[in-house]
This record gives sequence, structure tokens and C-alpha cells, in this order.
Amino acid sequence: MSGAALRVVQLPPVSETVHRLALVSQPRPTWRQLALVLSPDEAPRPVIEPSDDPRFDGMPDVNTWVRQLVVGLVEALAGVRPAQQLVRWLDAPVFQALVTRCRQTPAAAGPVRPTVSTVRAQSPRPGIVEATAVVKLGARYRAVAIRLRADEGRWKCAEVHLL
Repeated sequence: MSGAALRVVQLPPVSETVHRLALVSQPRPTWRQLALVLSPDEAPRPVIEPSDDPRFDGMPDVNTWVRQLVVGLVEALAGVRPAQQLVRWLDAPVFQALVTRCRQTPAAAGPVRPTVSTVRAQSPRPGIVEATAVVKLGARYRAVAIRLRADEGRWKCAEVHLL
């Protein structure tokens, strides 16, 4: 085994003593029964628009952010942008899947200019946003579904599906 030897350092004494520990009650999870929707009129409506939700105060505008992320993802998949540029905004499993797919996909022959035409976003629960985007890539249109979570004042992509 290589590396530096470990040093033992004595910690300074604790100035405050803990007299008692308080237990914090956790909220009970809520479970809902899934229902089959046979008519579009019966389909549930979006809960809220993220921009109107006070829980997202101080967060970047979700529609603008989704547009930029989708363009970055499509450019990375086309071989125009290094996937490592997106690591900060993707969860580890999403980033690994992107890198794997980039290795399997041949680079584009010419410059790729993706255009995001439509973005729709909703928040199914606190701290989570689900968004869809339509991307024009040359003469072809692609759909992208993204799940974002609020993470220390910024959006982080937890899931991506490119159709």
C-alpha cells in the first residue's frame, strides 16, 4: 500500500456539554393509489407552474434553464460539446449514461445547431420539476423529458429521456 503515513491529532476539548437529545418527528409518507385514465378530460392537471411557486424563490428560471440544458445535452450527444462540461448539472447516474451514449454515437459531420421550440414544466411535489422540451435538430424534431431537483440554490438533472 502506498501513500503517506497517518497522523494522529488530538482534538481540542468540547466547551459545551450536551444535556439531552431531542428527537425530531418525521412526516409520515403519503401513498396514493394510481388510477387508469381513459379520457383526456379526466387526466390530472399540472399542480403548479414552477415560476409561480414560492418554494422556488431564488432559483434560476426553470424554462430558461431547461432550454440551455437541452441544447447542451443534444450538442454533447452530437459530439460537438464535451460531456464533461455538463457534469455540474447532472446527477452521477445521468452523467455516466450520457458519457456512455456519447462514446457509442459517432460525431456529427457538420456543425449542429439545436433549437428548442417548446418547453413545458410542472412541479409534482416540493423541490422537484418535471419538464418536456421539443428540439429541432436539422430537419428532425426530438422530444426530451427531464426531471430536475432543487439542490442548494440551483437545478440538478436527476433523469433525462431523449426520444
